[in-house]
Amino acid sequence: MALQLPTDGCLLFQGDSITAAKRDLDGSSDPGQGFVSRMAHALAGTHPNLRVANRGISGSRAADLAQRWQEDSLALQPDVVSVLVGVNDTWRRFDRDDPTSAAAFEAWLALAGVS
Repeated sequence: MALQLPTDGCLLFQGDSITAAKRDLDGSSDPGQGFVSRMAHALAGTHPNLRVANRGISGSRAADLAQRWQEDSLALQPDVVSVLVGVNDTWRRFDRDDPTSAAAFEAWLALAGVS
């Protein structure tokens, strides 16, 4: 089944550094320098009225996304959402001895309404 994008509306990318890709956190319309920027550029010709939003923040874990879900996700009223997160949930176990259990990860995703 192919994804049907609206001709206008909002395509939201949410996640960690892979999504953020050096985006200006003060510039809410900055798509960053990675795949979100490339998607926005690729879609500009066929979906000129589609707003592409990047709310990725480097270092984010699932819990961080859940905490800011209302402001950074639901408030934008997106039509389509892409979530790419999880590496930092694993990595924090090694760099800060702050593990995220599978149960906690699933609970945070459920809180955010992601399944």
